[in-house]
Amino acid sequence: MKKILLSLLAMTLVLSACDSKGNAKDTNREDIIASYPEEDEINDDLDLEDENEDEEGLSLGEQKRNILDRVEVNDKKAQKVKKNQSIDLFKELAGKEFASFPGSGSDVIYFHENGNIDGAALYGNGNMFSTCLYKAKFDLVKKIDDVTYEIKLTNLDYQTPVDKEEKVKKNGMEFIHNYMRCSYFDKNVGKTFKIHLPKTKVNSLSEGEINSIEMTDNQIANGQINVFALSAHDENYGNKDYIIMSELIDKKKKSAKKDSKNYLTYFEAGWKRAMDEISKEYQDDYASKDEDEPTDDLDFDYLAKMVLDSYEDDKKGGKDIIDLDKSQEFLKKNADILAYMKSAEKFKDKFKDIGISGLDLKADKDQPIIKIRGTYIDEKEIEPDNDMFGLWDNFLRASLNSGENIIIKLKFLGDRRNHTYDAADGSKVVNVWALPLGVYKMKDDNGKDIRVFEFVSGEGIQDQAYKLFGDDYNK
Repeated sequence: MKKILLSLLAMTLVLSACDSKGNAKDTNREDIIASYPEEDEINDDLDLEDENEDEEGLSLGEQKRNILDRVEVNDKKAQKVKKNQSIDLFKELAGKEFASFPGSGSDVIYFHENGNIDGAALYGNGNMFSTCLYKAKFDLVKKIDDVTYEIKLTNLDYQTPVDKEEKVKKNGMEFIHNYMRCSYFDKNVGKTFKIHLPKTKVNSLSEGEINSIEMTDNQIANGQINVFALSAHDENYGNKDYIIMSELIDKKKKSAKKDSKNYLTYFEAGWKRAMDEISKEYQDDYASKDEDEPTDDLDFDYLAKMVLDSYEDDKKGGKDIIDLDKSQEFLKKNADILAYMKSAEKFKDKFKDIGISGLDLKADKDQPIIKIRGTYIDEKEIEPDNDMFGLWDNFLRASLNSGENIIIKLKFLGDRRNHTYDAADGSKVVNVWALPLGVYKMKDDNGKDIRVFEFVSGEGIQDQAYKLFGDDYNK
C-alpha cells in the first residue's frame, strides 16, 4: 500500500505542474523530484506504516490530503525546533532577582516575563539611609552569541520621591532618610546593556567582574559562571563593559508576579527595620548620654598625638618637606571630628571638593577637608595595643591633574573598607574626605623621588560628608 501511495502522490504532483491544456508550468520535473522527500524521510517524519491501515478505502483525493496535512504538521514542528535554538530571554529571566555588589547596601532588580523589572535600592551609614523604588522596562535588541544577549532600557518610573530628605526620630535618636535615584539606570534610558547567561566563560570576564559575582554569593565553577549577569558599558571604567549585577541564587525558585505592585517593597522597608534595631540598641546602651558627643572615657588629646607622632616618623629621611602647620594645630584641638559627626558638623564650611590638585600647599594656610581618591596598596595599624583607638595607615596610589604620580598616606580612624570600592580592573579604590597634614619627597621602589601626601580622617568626617553631600559624598 505504501508504494502505491508514493506513486499516486508523485503522479499527482507531476500533473499539478501542468495547466489545463497539458502545458508545463514554471516548475519543471527536476524541481519536483529535488523537492520531494526520500522514502526513508517520509517513513520517519510521517509514520506512513502506522497510518496506511486507516487510509484503506479512501479516495485518491482523500489520501493525498491526509499526506499533505501530515507534511504540513511536521514542517511546523521543524520550524518550532529551529526557533527554540534561541531562548526566550525574558521568559528565562522571569522570577529572578539580580543584586549589585553588597557594600553598605545594594541595588536589586526583579524580572518579569515581558522585560519589565521591579527595582529597589537601600544604602545605609550609621543613622543615615538612602532608598528608592522604581519600575523599568527592557527590550530585546539582539542575540550576540550563545551566551550573550543585548537589551535596551526603554523606560524608568520612580515609585518613591527622589532628591528628598526627611528626618525621623526614634527612641531619642535622629535618623536621616534620603530618597535617592537608582544608581545604574537613572540617566541611562535608551542605552543598551548585556545579559550574560550561565556557562559564560570566566576568561571572557575581567577580574573585577568575577569578584562582583563572587561577592554576591553566586557561583563560579569549572571555568564558567553558573548564574545570569547584567553588564553595562561605561567610559569611566576604561571604556569597557563591566558587570553591575548578578543573579541571586535562592534554594526556592520564585515565580514571576503578575500584579502591578513592586515585588521589592520589602527591600525599601528595610531601612525602617534597621532604624528600629539601631535605635533600640541606642536606647539600651546610651539612654543617659548623647552618643554622638565626645565622651570622657576617650582621650582625644592622645589620638591627636598618635596621628602627629606617626607623621613625624613617616617624613624622616624625606626632603622638600611642607608641614601644614594650621592643619596640625586644628587637629590637636579638634581630634574628635575623626570619631563624631556632630563634632565635624561644627566645621561643615571646611568641607570643599577641590581635590589634591586644588590645595594651596603653604604652611600658614588654612587647609580644607577635601575628597581624595586612590588605589589601595597596603595598610598597617598605628599603635595596635593602645586599647582606645583603632588608627590605621593606608597606602594609596594616585595622580594629580598634571599627570604627576603620587603616594597618599591616609591615617584613618575606623574601618577604611566601608569606603573602598572595586574598580573594573579588579583593583580597590578608596574614596574618603580627609584633612591634609603635610607633603614630602621620598624614594620609590625604583629609587626615584616621589611626593607623599599625608592625610588624616575617620568615620565622623565621612558621616558629616554624607550629611552634606548625600549619596555623592564618596563618588
